[in-house]
Amino acid sequence: MATFFRHYWISRYSQSSEKKLYDKFMSEIKPATDEAYKKFLQDMEKNAKYYMQIVNPSRRDYRNRKQYFWLIQSLDYLSDKFNIVQIRILLMAILEVNERKLIAMNKLKNLVQYLEGFHFIYNAILSRRANVVDSPYASSARKLRKCQTKEQVDKCIEDLKNKLNKQYPSYSDFKNKFIQLKYSKQESPDNMKVKYIINKMHCFFSNGKEEVFPDNGSIEHIYPESAGEWAMNIGNLILLEINLNNDAGQAEYVDKKQMYYSKSNYDWVKHFINEHMSWTKKDILTRTEDMADIYYHKILERD
Repeated sequence: MATFFRHYWISRYSQSSEKKLYDKFMSEIKPATDEAYKKFLQDMEKNAKYYMQIVNPSRRDYRNRKQYFWLIQSLDYLSDKFNIVQIRILLMAILEVNERKLIAMNKLKNLVQYLEGFHFIYNAILSRRANVVDSPYASSARKLRKCQTKEQVDKCIEDLKNKLNKQYPSYSDFKNKFIQLKYSKQESPDNMKVKYIINKMHCFFSNGKEEVFPDNGSIEHIYPESAGEWAMNIGNLILLEINLNNDAGQAEYVDKKQMYYSKSNYDWVKHFINEHMSWTKKDILTRTEDMADIYYHKILERD
């Protein structure tokens, strides 16, 4: 509750430490009448609902409408899996302007997925300090709430992206970390990040048919993990249906391709087997670099 109240205050009124919140409240909420306090509480209650949609997203929040499934997935990764606390300040304002119908669905998606991509690279991959976004998020949230037209919202979003673009990691920095990523069936700090990337790649190769991660997908080691640590590299991974993955087991690539991969309904798997008649240790390194290039330049659309 204390964290929510501070985030709400910063998102609506002004920057403040936790210790100074009471003094800020006393000086800001004028006149000090029952009506002013009631209005404040009503607005805080509305934002508490936004806050819950951010920290505990559910399809029920949007009456199970499929056009919002991507948003629920993005909010879950931003708030839970990437653990970006500061972004809640901005997201409350974004949900408010969306409820006021001041942002089109395609622009809402573009903004939220831009933020998701930024934080995945900046925080999850490169482990850079998150406080660089504190000031831009707080000021942008307050500006968004004051917007009365779609044009004003668009300008505010453009200004925010310009600020974040100055902090956006380079392809070289991203690639250096990307090619080191590994996935193991044992617990590993990389597992969540790799699983996220592999699912993102799967959606990219679906050519717009899928934007939400499939429930029946699992991480497949093309060379079996038992071959050695090099087989855990991200370039040796693909998303495969759970039943096919279980059946493929420790089989050689030529057998996997013919007996299991060929039965997959996933476009990425079909693309992969068409591109690779055979599969060698050398192919893993080449594919790892290709995946880094696709992720940064095509999925994140970075120049």
